[in-house]
Amino acid sequence: MNLQKKMIVFSTVISTLALFILGGLSFLNYYTNSQKEMKTNTKNMLNRVILDIDDTIDEIDIFTEKIQFYAKSSYNLMDDLKQYTTGTISASTLFDTRTETRNIFQTLLYRQDQINLVALITPGGHIFSYSNSINDLVTDYSPYEDQWYQETLKAKGDLYISVHNQSNLIINAGDNGSLFFSRAIYDFYTGEFLAVLLVESDPAIFNAITKTDADNIVDFQISKQHSPEVLFNRNNSDSRSSSFVRKESIVSQHYPLKLTTYVDTSTYYEILFNSIKVILILVLLIFTITFFAFYLFSKRFTYPIKELSTIMRKNSAEKKYYLHDSSFMSQQDEIGVLYREYDHLVETLNRYMEETLAYEQALLTSQINVYRNQIDSHFLYNTLESINSVAEIADIEEISTMTLALSKMFRYASNGFVQDSLLGNELQNVNDFLKIQEIRYQRSFNYMVTLDSNQLKLAVVPKLILQPLIENAIFHGLNKGSLPGDILLDVSHSTSTLRITVTDTGLGLSPDRLAAVQGELASALHNVNHAESHIGLLNIQTRLVLAYGTDYGVQLASTHRGTVVTLLLPLALKGDSLCTPI
Repeated sequence: MNLQKKMIVFSTVISTLALFILGGLSFLNYYTNSQKEMKTNTKNMLNRVILDIDDTIDEIDIFTEKIQFYAKSSYNLMDDLKQYTTGTISASTLFDTRTETRNIFQTLLYRQDQINLVALITPGGHIFSYSNSINDLVTDYSPYEDQWYQETLKAKGDLYISVHNQSNLIINAGDNGSLFFSRAIYDFYTGEFLAVLLVESDPAIFNAITKTDADNIVDFQISKQHSPEVLFNRNNSDSRSSSFVRKESIVSQHYPLKLTTYVDTSTYYEILFNSIKVILILVLLIFTITFFAFYLFSKRFTYPIKELSTIMRKNSAEKKYYLHDSSFMSQQDEIGVLYREYDHLVETLNRYMEETLAYEQALLTSQINVYRNQIDSHFLYNTLESINSVAEIADIEEISTMTLALSKMFRYASNGFVQDSLLGNELQNVNDFLKIQEIRYQRSFNYMVTLDSNQLKLAVVPKLILQPLIENAIFHGLNKGSLPGDILLDVSHSTSTLRITVTDTGLGLSPDRLAAVQGELASALHNVNHAESHIGLLNIQTRLVLAYGTDYGVQLASTHRGTVVTLLLPLALKGDSLCTPI
């Protein structure tokens, strides 16, 4: 998969996830708020309905209280009812009471269309009733054993509500039955029970309330709070089966009634489903726009990269490295940097290839010269051997010793292209060098070698790294051999490091000179070809760093008397490519 396709796939996945997360969160937020709003609206609606029901019952409650405390200058209802609690009632008294109560009921029922019948029932069996319609109590009806009557007495003057479906109680009662509002009347001063006031109404008064105040209530019922008795039921069971109908209940704060409603929430869900459609359409629209935008962007962004990769593959296949002039090189962004850096890399690579070719040609020439020098070296070896033989015959020991030592050193130094040697061979080369120097300076040097293990003589080291150190100790430390002093060569090792220390007790270096030499050693890789002093030390430092890395090399320390030069090399014995424990 190329870079452009990866960018398109990646951006598509990211944008899709982001859009779905955003859409999901938007839907969840809208759904949560809609549910809260629906519940709040439903609760407010139910509160309005239950308040309307309470208001209707309050009107009837007030109506019964008006009857209970009705009085005028010539007549008082409570005083009239007191005479029905004891003794025999005359016909004239019954007539007068019936006439007065009829006038009271007729007066108070004016514009009370929801009330069908009002009746006063005395303990002695007398019933005084008045009908505002064609309804009336059945003749010879005796309510004293009925449950509603007994519950009214238990209510102790509070309004008691009950429903009656029996046709034997009310003449011309409707199919929905009758709703009884009853209250026990007591003497205001003595508390003596006087009568039961009964108000009969059609249960449909509650239906009218819900029709006007709550259009989305598809069905409801009013029941008593602490009993299963249902006072009114719209009985629209077909509407309850819908999956969008929710059942909600609320209790009246003034009367022991419970309102159970079935609320149609289809409008909310219709709005919700429409919102989902809108969200999905927006998500698809944004996704489409985003996809094409990312496609165009990725195509424009990856074109210079694809162009450069084509050039690089072509260069690799043809083994020719070039970069034609491109408009992308002038860009100031990362693409321009990439083109310019590749152009610089191509130039560097071509220059390196040219230098490598020249180096290989020079190396071939050097090899030819080495082979020629080896031929010349054999002539020199033979000449030195001849001088040594003549010196031995003439019994000139110094010439014999010097020529033999020089022959060994020359043979060791000019051994073809071999760059490494053994530490034992290096030590022998130092011994040969010292023999020549002792004859040269006509004195012997106090030279001592210590090794913490004889096996270290088998350690592999670069050739000719000890002789320059001994030469520096004689030339600089002992002032060309004119000063007395010691030269100590100590060889030690750790787990993976070989440490060679050359110490002289000569003049030493001043702090300024020591700092200067240490600075030259730190930059030996760059300055070795231009150095004018300490060429031997710089050469050794360069060889060690190039061969083994910057963890190894030459360390220099000195006081005003004596100098210590330490070489750090990786420990490897002959025949091993890695360090061998000793």
